[in-house]
Amino acid sequence: MNASGLHQLLGAYLLGGLEPAEAAAFDQHLALCADCRLELDDVASIPALLDAVPVSDAVALTAAAAGCLALGIAAGPLVAPAIKPDASYSVAASSGLQVTVGLVKKTWGTELAVDGRSLPVDGTLSLWVKDRDGGEDRACAWTATPTGRVRITGATPVQLARIASVEMRDQRQQTVAVIAVPQG
Repeated sequence: MNASGLHQLLGAYLLGGLEPAEAAAFDQHLALCADCRLELDDVASIPALLDAVPVSDAVALTAAAAGCLALGIAAGPLVAPAIKPDASYSVAASSGLQVTVGLVKKTWGTELAVDGRSLPVDGTLSLWVKDRDGGEDRACAWTATPTGRVRITGATPVQLARIASVEMRDQRQQTVAVIAVPQG
């Protein structure tokens, strides 16, 4: 199955409705497709919400949710095309941690689009921008998710050309990941 076909399986994957071979193929696809990882993170709470609904109502809601998800996946890129970052950097660790940061130049500084997987699941995490003069600015902070996944947008007044690195820190301010930003 091609990537487009696999992308269409996201709703069934989330709700546990795929055959084992399809689920394995989708797991492999998730490792390579940032769009599907982000989409999955956005809708990860749906099964828990459905668990709180009586079974007869959940069956009807599941069908409706899958239809809405399929429509959103198909029409989303047409309605709101993604802004292409001016620069994008990634880091991966042997622990499975993966962080990608897209940097978008703005007149006021830089917007940071963060996509993280296998992150710490407890406490508060934060993203720090270090400039080329050694200064630091906290671009954003969030509560860790039980899935270890996050997609979040932050901002810094530091211009893109002045960013030396981006660091993710845990609640003890210990560095979890560092992404060096090449000069130039």
